[in-house]
Amino acid sequence: YDGTSSLYAAMAASGASPVRMLQRLRAELATPEQAEQLATVPGAAMLAIQRLSFAADGRIVEFTRSIYRGDRYYTVDELAV
Repeated sequence: YDGTSSLYAAMAASGASPVRMLQRLRAELATPEQAEQLATVPGAAMLAIQRLSFAADGRIVEFTRSIYRGDRYYTVDELAV
């Protein structure tokens, strides 16, 4: 994958479409490097999100780790019952 098109289209073309994702969210404090990159202060509240995506055969096909400013992030979740 060269990053010039949709990642999920490339995954589908290679037979590695994710069918299940496991996502973890946690609060963290900004490191000096993160604070500089995100225009905040060291020790500011951050939201760390880590996601693993799995193909139908159980293989891990995606790993992401993202850091968001706590004062600029919100989420809306729809839950099935």
